Amino acid sequence: MNSKLLTTACIGLSLAFWAGCTQAPPTTLIVTSGSDGSGAGNGSGGSGGDTGSGWGTTTSTSGTGASNPGGMAKDYFENTVYPELKTTCGPCHAPPTSNGAPQWLGSDADSSYQVAVNYAGFLAAPDNSILVQRGSIAHTGPAMTMAQLADVTTWLNMEVAERNLTDPGGGGGNPPMTLDQALAGYGECMDMDMWTTPPTGTGLDHLADAMTNEGVRCYACHSNGVGGNYLSHDATMTFNKNTMYPYVLRQVTGTVDDSGSFKKLVPAKRWIDKGTESCDANYQDCHPKFTLDQGLVDGINSFVDYTIQQFEQGNCGQP
Repeated sequence: MNSKLLTTACIGLSLAFWAGCTQAPPTTLIVTSGSDGSGAGNGSGGSGGDTGSGWGTTTSTSGTGASNPGGMAKDYFENTVYPELKTTCGPCHAPPTSNGAPQWLGSDADSSYQVAVNYAGFLAAPDNSILVQRGSIAHTGPAMTMAQLADVTTWLNMEVAERNLTDPGGGGGNPPMTLDQALAGYGECMDMDMWTTPPTGTGLDHLADAMTNEGVRCYACHSNGVGGNYLSHDATMTFNKNTMYPYVLRQVTGTVDDSGSFKKLVPAKRWIDKGTESCDANYQDCHPKFTLDQGLVDGINSFVDYTIQQFEQGNCGQP
């Protein structure tokens, strides 16, 4: 392998890791019955999955059951949350950037509030919000600071109260399942035999060997979990790491219902879609292009679908 090419590719990925885009998901999601929409793919606004950052398909909760939306919560967002997120997240998630990341901030405080509350999966109790789930870890860009996370949590709790959204910990009896619990349950349902080489499994033990268009294998840059993606030449270690947060977000993400409660897990398709996402040619932190062979694509889809099914049927991973 060309050592100069490998070094250049890994430096590019390292820059992307630190260079700016923070997304956070709903803090608490509640499991409800009923059918869900389509799974996660590429697309802006959350309706079609995520665009370059692992955001998932969700159902928008803005305005549902609102008793006093746009009051103190809006003021808190515009005066406290927006100035902080503009600095940390704005370089990737506000116009006029064109790096392929979802645009969930606007050009000013008011427009950013309108975009954020209508971005699918943001407006929910903190344990279910994708803003918290993604923004609290270093994804392609930096994570929110603890102070920023605390302010986002305060804002979301204010929105929950003003809009009469579901507070996962506020009712009697058994509290509803949260997104955090569902992700952990999915990880417990993952089957090593299903992960490994056909005919007994799906061949995902070879995923780390996939190459970019420049001939750099995935494990060359992701063997330490860079960008929230863990792919090592050690197949057992890779499997074990991918049962855990945040790496599990490469496989699945959560949806929320109209009350801001967790609804169900859906495929995230991050391993499949990441290499073909659009990115401004002038943006230095673009991920190298790659296209997985069809056998790996089929293996990922089969493994994720099977594991979600096992989780939903209560065969494993129930809190």
